[in-house]
Amino acid sequence: MNRLRFLQYALANPRKIRRETAEQWLRLPGEHLEAAYAGDIDKMHRGLIRIGIKEKPPADDAEQEFVNALISRIAGGCRYPEETGALLAVMLFCRGHLMPARWYEGAAVPKWLYDDFLKLLIDPPELFCEIGEADRFCRYWEQAVTHFHTVAFGNQDDSTRKYNAAFFAKNASFVHLYFASQVNLKDVFTKQAELLEFHLETLGSQLDYDFPERPSDRRKIRVGILNSHFTPARNPSHFAGL
Repeated sequence: MNRLRFLQYALANPRKIRRETAEQWLRLPGEHLEAAYAGDIDKMHRGLIRIGIKEKPPADDAEQEFVNALISRIAGGCRYPEETGALLAVMLFCRGHLMPARWYEGAAVPKWLYDDFLKLLIDPPELFCEIGEADRFCRYWEQAVTHFHTVAFGNQDDSTRKYNAAFFAKNASFVHLYFASQVNLKDVFTKQAELLEFHLETLGSQLDYDFPERPSDRRKIRVGILNSHFTPARNPSHFAGL
């Protein structure tokens, strides 16, 4: 099935295909998941995510019970390979902030799935659909940033520390925090800054730079601003500062 035909089929039957794909992940033996992840099931999986399937709630109470059972399996320590199929299935139904607090702690995630796991951890919703969801997301985000911070400055091996910090620096978006009400964001932004500093240092960037004094005969201050920072949707903090 080519991409256009898939999109037409998926848009016509999104919940049906999601449930079928989830059940395929659950049926596969753990030792076959990696191969399937590089095959047709994963193409279907990613296609569903591209069309925004996570934003569609379960079809009925029975499917909600199905999702709750998936979440129960991975919360409190997702074992590999026993619960990896459940982790893949739950990625089709909900985002990290809708799962139990610190659901990711103690998860055993294989290398081939690690990027998708980190993305699930920090991926924000396209829209907040329920009253209080923005505040709930903010509380979850504080815990998620603390998790990344703990990994980066903890006792994990050096490659894991660097990889997690790099992933966070490239993918974390703080835009949704601005929708929360009466939440003190000082701690989460402090940890963000420390994570970015750690990542830049691993790249060999010089952060504490002493600029030379400007010539005495030049009175004007030269300031350069990246053009992309004029876009509020991409860089709200920079835009607000400018």
